Amino acid sequence: MSANIQETIVDLLNQALLYGNDSKRVKHLRHVQELILRKDPSLLNHFLEDVLSFQTDKSSEIKKTIISFIEEACQQNPKLIVKVIGSLNLLLHDDNVFVQKKLILSMMPIYKSTLTWLSKSQSVDELVCSVWDMMADIKNHIVSILNSNDDRLCTVAIKFIEMLALTLSRHEQDFPINSNANDSEILFRTKLEQEEKEMIEKLLEFILSEKLSSVNLIAAIEAVSNIARQRSDYISRILQTFEVLHVDLFSNFIDSQVSSVHKAIKSKLLNILKYSASYNIQSQCSTLLVDFGATQAEILKYSPKVVQESKRKFISNDHSENIKKSKTMNVLNNVKLDIDQDIKQEKSIQNIIDVQRNDLLPWVSSTVDHKILSTSIDFISNLSKQQKIIKSFKLSNVLKPLEFNDIQRMSLDSFHRVLNAEAVCDGHGVDQIRQKVMTRLVCLFKQSFRNIYEDYIFADVRERYDLAFIWLYQEYVYANGYLTIFDRNKKKNFTEYDNILCRLLEYFFQEKYDDLFSRLITSAPIITDNALFILKRYCQNENYSHHGMNILRSLITSRIIIREKCLNLLLILTHNEDISIRNNSLNVIQSLHEKKEFKISIEQYASKCLSYLRTSKPSEILFSDNEKLLIISTDVWTEDSIRRCLSLYLSLISSNHHLIQPLLNIYIEVDKDIKRVILQILETSVRPMGMTSSELLKLVKNCPIGAEALITRISNIRTQQMTPSRDIVENIQDLYHKRISDVRSLVPILSGLEKCDIINTLPKFIKLPPPMVKEVFKLVLSLNDSSGTLKTNFILPSELLIALHRISLEECELKTIINATSICFNECSTYTSDILVDVLQQLVEMNPIPILFMRTVLQAFSLYPKMVHFIMNILQRLITKQAWKQPRIWEGFIKCCEKTRPHSYSILLQLPPAQLKHVLQITSELRDGLVGHIRSMSSAQHSSIPSSRLTVIEDDSENVLPVLLNQSGENQSIMSAITTLNPKAESARQAQALSINISAARGLAEMLKTNLGPKGTMKMLVSGAGDIKITKDGCTLLHEMQVQHPSASLIARAATAQDDITGDGTTSIVLLIGELLKQADLYITEGLHPRIVAEGFELAKKEALKIIDTLKIPIAEDRETLIQIARTSLRTKLSMENADILTDIVVDAVLAINESGKPTDLNMVEIMEMQHRTEADSRLVRGIVLDHGGRHPSMPKALKNAFILTCNVSLEYEKTEVNAGFFYKNAAERDRLVTSERKFIDDRVEKIVELKRKVCSGDDKNKTFVVINQKGIDPFSLDVLAKEGILALRRAKRRNMERLSLACGGEAMNSVENLTKECLGFAEDVYEHVLGEEKFTFVEGCKNPKSVTVLLKGSTKYILNQLKDALRDGLRSVTNAIEDGCVLPGGGAFEIVAHQALNQYKQQVKGRARLGVQAFAEALLIIPKAIAQNAGHDQQETIVKLQHEYATSKIPVGINIATGEAIDPKSLGIYDNYCVKKQLIHSSTSIATNLILVDEILRAGLSSLRPGGQ
Repeated sequence: MSANIQETIVDLLNQALLYGNDSKRVKHLRHVQELILRKDPSLLNHFLEDVLSFQTDKSSEIKKTIISFIEEACQQNPKLIVKVIGSLNLLLHDDNVFVQKKLILSMMPIYKSTLTWLSKSQSVDELVCSVWDMMADIKNHIVSILNSNDDRLCTVAIKFIEMLALTLSRHEQDFPINSNANDSEILFRTKLEQEEKEMIEKLLEFILSEKLSSVNLIAAIEAVSNIARQRSDYISRILQTFEVLHVDLFSNFIDSQVSSVHKAIKSKLLNILKYSASYNIQSQCSTLLVDFGATQAEILKYSPKVVQESKRKFISNDHSENIKKSKTMNVLNNVKLDIDQDIKQEKSIQNIIDVQRNDLLPWVSSTVDHKILSTSIDFISNLSKQQKIIKSFKLSNVLKPLEFNDIQRMSLDSFHRVLNAEAVCDGHGVDQIRQKVMTRLVCLFKQSFRNIYEDYIFADVRERYDLAFIWLYQEYVYANGYLTIFDRNKKKNFTEYDNILCRLLEYFFQEKYDDLFSRLITSAPIITDNALFILKRYCQNENYSHHGMNILRSLITSRIIIREKCLNLLLILTHNEDISIRNNSLNVIQSLHEKKEFKISIEQYASKCLSYLRTSKPSEILFSDNEKLLIISTDVWTEDSIRRCLSLYLSLISSNHHLIQPLLNIYIEVDKDIKRVILQILETSVRPMGMTSSELLKLVKNCPIGAEALITRISNIRTQQMTPSRDIVENIQDLYHKRISDVRSLVPILSGLEKCDIINTLPKFIKLPPPMVKEVFKLVLSLNDSSGTLKTNFILPSELLIALHRISLEECELKTIINATSICFNECSTYTSDILVDVLQQLVEMNPIPILFMRTVLQAFSLYPKMVHFIMNILQRLITKQAWKQPRIWEGFIKCCEKTRPHSYSILLQLPPAQLKHVLQITSELRDGLVGHIRSMSSAQHSSIPSSRLTVIEDDSENVLPVLLNQSGENQSIMSAITTLNPKAESARQAQALSINISAARGLAEMLKTNLGPKGTMKMLVSGAGDIKITKDGCTLLHEMQVQHPSASLIARAATAQDDITGDGTTSIVLLIGELLKQADLYITEGLHPRIVAEGFELAKKEALKIIDTLKIPIAEDRETLIQIARTSLRTKLSMENADILTDIVVDAVLAINESGKPTDLNMVEIMEMQHRTEADSRLVRGIVLDHGGRHPSMPKALKNAFILTCNVSLEYEKTEVNAGFFYKNAAERDRLVTSERKFIDDRVEKIVELKRKVCSGDDKNKTFVVINQKGIDPFSLDVLAKEGILALRRAKRRNMERLSLACGGEAMNSVENLTKECLGFAEDVYEHVLGEEKFTFVEGCKNPKSVTVLLKGSTKYILNQLKDALRDGLRSVTNAIEDGCVLPGGGAFEIVAHQALNQYKQQVKGRARLGVQAFAEALLIIPKAIAQNAGHDQQETIVKLQHEYATSKIPVGINIATGEAIDPKSLGIYDNYCVKKQLIHSSTSIATNLILVDEILRAGLSSLRPGGQ
């Protein structure tokens, strides 16, 4: 049945996803809801995610259907709110109003069911807390809708607030927290009641607001009326609101709306009036009804009638209340008499505390002093005075009882006076008596004084902690029956003691008083089960886990009575879902396991957990209450549950090797999934056992059936770090030959096997999975040999490859052998060209030749193309060995000839005619190549080719033979001189060469032309792998593009050199070179010699450089000018918004690192990228950002006022740089050796710790300490540093070390000797930021940093790359301006000025060279033309305007890209770099001159020096 329903649901979901209109899809989803929630609710978890995936559908009806599904599902199972809360939050912010309205209506039952579930929960974890926080956010968002202008949403929001007011009330019976005196862990009754009052006040304020519609007003009136009927406490407040509303109603609405509101209020007031709770406000309500138009008859009809029975009930209630008051008075009098008697007789109260804990509070039981009557017990003296006064009263006054409220008030006042008498009592030396009296009163009158006393203690808990402890011990005294003044035979009841102890522990836990928490729980007289439960929660908190485990260890060792419970609690924590908590508990368990009194209990529990693996499902003990609460499946073994079950047992194996045998027995019995996990996690437990463990040797020798894989794994672990002993090798070999057919069992002992054994087993090894084969090859090739020496039994790389070729196809499939050889070829560092030459030489001499030989030849050629001549020798050798007799070798021979063209043509001509014909029939492409090769030969060379082979080549090729045989002297005279020098050469001369250069330059210029200026467009670069890069940066484009044309490549290199030198001008230089060649072509085609044009270019260049010097504008290093320069540069690369964001960052970064009189090193500006948020979040960090964080979980994540030690010191054990051996005779010597090695590192760490303690003391005690090390820090050292509160970062990049010193100050230390405070840097803030799986450490607030970091943020990789390219150009532009000390007017102003000046200058030039000057002047205008064209303006019209404006004003003018008109660039802060323009003129003129002077382009090929072209 369930299977059929699942199939139906899947089909319906597919139809709803793919087919039909909205109505049909909604019908399908409702059908799914019916099947899942009403017929088979067990399928809910399986299909929940599939149903929730429709929440992003475009249809509002679909979304409303999903909301209905969530509502019904949460009502059935409130725990599902954990999984759907995110969907609810998403749908609440939907664009469709009707979806929002539906969600708000559904949130009413969902909120109530969630509240009920949380109030019944026994324990709450962080996930549930976060769910409740999200629920609170949703609630607050709905409440805020009251202020919106949408009446539709406002109406349903009113209903939601009404639900909140009724649900959060103390009178709500469905809400269990209201019937319980204790608060939930996240629900506090007083807070919820306060929230209820706030909701009602919001509704009442909303009713009186001016900007609301009549519809919403009526809805709000109905809501508050419902609240009044069900919560009588608010009737009076609601009536007051109605009275105010009646006055303001006419000013806010028209007559018809006022009438409707009047009718609504009248109807609701009549309904309120008929309830008995309105009896006391009947007159007020009647008056208000008359104002709203009700008649007296209607009022009388709805007025409540008080029957006699009710009166009797009221009298009965008053009588019972008087009885309670009299009893309380009697108790109070008894207390007074008891205290008076103690004072008169000077009783000495039994010292109960000394019986239990003599060392804690020796003063608790001190004798009551007579001074108590005058100094501390105002309460008792007041009672005595009352008795004296009563004697003077009349009998009627004496017999008149006090009201209960008066008694309560007087008692509280007395108690408050005792609390506030601390200073007086302390001055008279009776403060101990005051404390005792207070605690006794609190213990006797719990309901009256307990909350007051708690608040008094918690107001200053550190100073009044002793009061809390006295109170706890006083409750313990009364609970045991000591000193009770009522009944000395009273049974022991520790309920109140337990409540107080738990309340104190909870407060210390929540307020993070770790020391008080530890002191209280370790010093309490008895520790209850509830206190242990709080301690368990304390240990399960990741922040307090380590401290909590130490408390548990202290209790286990010192409290014998609860030792078993505490030990059991600690053992249960070894299964915790949080791995850090689990590891902390295991560390404590391991320390306890060393003691005899705990060893047996721990091992018994571990064995019990191990035995759970035999069961079909995990034991419940492995899962916490939170996991059970969140409906986590515990019916099947998962990898996590297996790890939890085994964690304790495996941690004990290293200290008790005998435990390995039971693990072996379990391994044999369990299924394959559990076996797999055991093999994965076994390593850390087995490795410390060493090679000499007798238990492991015994297991290997007597391996049980079914445990072979485990034995193999154990052997593998033990042999990873050391060579296996001979006994191990022999035992495993024996096991392999007799029991285990799996060759993997031999992998751990490969280093102990002989070479012949390895080669014989090689066919079986290569059948293993490829990763394992690769590992085997590494082992046999000694790649993992740390000593660096080759052992005699290890195989050489050439021997391994030859052995693979010798494997017969009977032993192994051909595909398997091919895969194995491919693994070898992937190790390029091992299989060099020399080794492959050796291999091929040996293989080619074998008879028969191995079947994979030619494949190996082709692979060698693909790896090392320079081996082509050696491969030709191999092919020649194959011809002598008649390779065509072996079909596979012959097939590979032909493929090799195809791959090695044209080198193989000479080899093909050596084949016999029949074989040559066969080759040409298979690959016709070789025929054309051979024909070309023969044509390129000299007559002497091709005359040596036998005619039979030429005949074969002639077949299917027309007119080949005549050309080859009858080459005459006439044909040879046709060839050019250059062809005579080199038959393979190609050439292009004179006009053709110039045309090629000009077309290449113009083509490159046309492509980059559209990128120039702020309005330039982008280019998209797509790599062969599909990677996309969008940019307008010329340097990036020229670097990334595949420029193959030689002239274009020359221009590209010149342009990128411009960027390397000045950081800008790449696009401009390409445009200018292209335009110079274009203008030169106009004159050259008319007969002007290129040399004349080049001379004119040179003259114009010199004049242009002079013009640049006349236009330069000196600047000071003020921030405003540099901002204008940076903005000009950045706006040509980015949009205006992004450019303005980076402008301040660029200027501040350069000013920070700039030092007067020194060159600016831009490498001191680190650029860090974060694919996170938007470009607007990019910022300058005045310090350093490191791309890694602390390596210890207990290290602080954020520090203030931190000293920073930058060092390059190894804080981990390192192997010696030379090979060294250490020999020891016994285990003791080995332990001393290990200890000395450890001490060497510990001493270094201790010196750092001492420095921290020294500098963080005295006036600097509030400062912190950070260590940033270039080398490693091992876990032991990290733990020591973490305990000292030091943040330590290891393996910092070398480039960051210098930057750290420049940013924070101090010195980078290479030794821990002579560390002083002067060596340290300083930063105000050091904190860790986590982004996904990456960690970043920010070091900010440095004093006068000389190295800074620019933190770029963006949503995509494209944006980050674009920002980074622009940022580098911006940094260079500001740096250039500072170094030049001047700038030029931008926006094309220089080009306009230079054009007019050169036209005037050409009049001074004699001869035809003035044409070159004119061409240069015209070429300069390409820059303003391109800027204008890219901005959408007519380039000719714009140039004319600029020239006219400059001619009239003589002020350099540029282009206004918005209007196309002329502007003064200087007034708008548009500047160009002086050095960029100067370099631009130099480079472009030089390249253009060289290109126009080229009269011939040669493409040369190498001619062979050997006869016959071979």
